[in-house]
Amino acid sequence: MPGAPSWLKLSAAHSDGLPPIDKNAIAFMCTGNICRSAFASTYLSKILPSGSDYEVFSCGTMALVGHAMDTDIAEQARFLGIDPEGHVAQQATGRLLQRA
Repeated sequence: MPGAPSWLKLSAAHSDGLPPIDKNAIAFMCTGNICRSAFASTYLSKILPSGSDYEVFSCGTMALVGHAMDTDIAEQARFLGIDPEGHVAQQATGRLLQRA
């Protein structure tokens, strides 16, 4: 039986630079992390009250790492008053998902 995909395995070294978990975390995940999950996390971050106890992030199973939100989705976000400029696609990892 095959094990977990390599991107999902936890690293004992914790060399990913993630800070320790100090809030409840909500993760949105899709494939490329430039459309659905990117929009969902940006939207939820916008509507959560200031000073919320939640950390919201998104990632992708085959992320286009380093890319901004897709142009069409970003346009829809702007239409709703959401600033998509801070989004940078990131790959899902076991350590990252362990936060959520």
